[in-house]
Amino acid sequence: MPGLDNLVSRIADLGSGARIVVLAGPGVVAGGSRAVEGLRRLAEAGGLGVVNTWGAKGLFAWQSPFHLGTVGLQDRDWELAGLGEADLILATGLDSHEAPAGRWELAPSARVAPRQLADLAAAWPLPAGKPERPPLYTRLAEVVQPLYASDRVPLSPARAVADLEAALPEGGVVFADPGLAGFWVARTFPTSELGSVQVPAVAEPGFAAWGALNAGTRGRPAVAVTRDPYDLATDEAVAYARQGSHRRGPHRLERHRPAHRRRRRDRCLDLIAISASASR
Repeated sequence: MPGLDNLVSRIADLGSGARIVVLAGPGVVAGGSRAVEGLRRLAEAGGLGVVNTWGAKGLFAWQSPFHLGTVGLQDRDWELAGLGEADLILATGLDSHEAPAGRWELAPSARVAPRQLADLAAAWPLPAGKPERPPLYTRLAEVVQPLYASDRVPLSPARAVADLEAALPEGGVVFADPGLAGFWVARTFPTSELGSVQVPAVAEPGFAAWGALNAGTRGRPAVAVTRDPYDLATDEAVAYARQGSHRRGPHRLERHRPAHRRRRRDRCLDLIAISASASR
């Protein structure tokens, strides 16, 4: 591949010790196992850290040495992820809604199609380095880890999300609506399984409830995280499930609200979790 050969030569010219960072988006997930495994091989071959947008959570477990953090949720994510200090950013599978070019192109960059990741890994011309955690990872850990363990009431959103992750069965999936619900899930859910968190880049009424309902219909444990009050599309999904008007019969729906709700203007804790599973 001429384009890939040129990129390999460009990387070789940077020399050992160059700071090369991968920025991965949901196109890698959509590329299937070849793209996902290709990215993992590339990280190992080059000793490269991978920054992912929230649509690609789970490409690496949160504790993997190759995982540098999730970006696109707050203004300084790109800077704190160290993209501005890179000698080269390898961008793959990005969604412009999650990662506008003007936000992440803080250093020289090259785009790699997800289908080319395995080939780039095989042709990697430099000795493997060792990824370094950027401030995004370390500072978030300093803030979030104490919240995960805190028993203070009302529960912090981070603690509620951690409890949700602990209760989610293997193979389960969380759908969260954009906004504060999606922010807290995308930012603090400790992902260890690819595809276990779904937060859209563009608002779609009822996304979380309908997504959880459809997953439950297929036999996959699912939870919707949304805001109170519901929007009309969410109300319709809940009513549809209760009526049992689909082929698989009624669903069991469990609505979970924090026992203690903070009456604050921003209503940041007014999150609702709805779990959906096929009735037996």
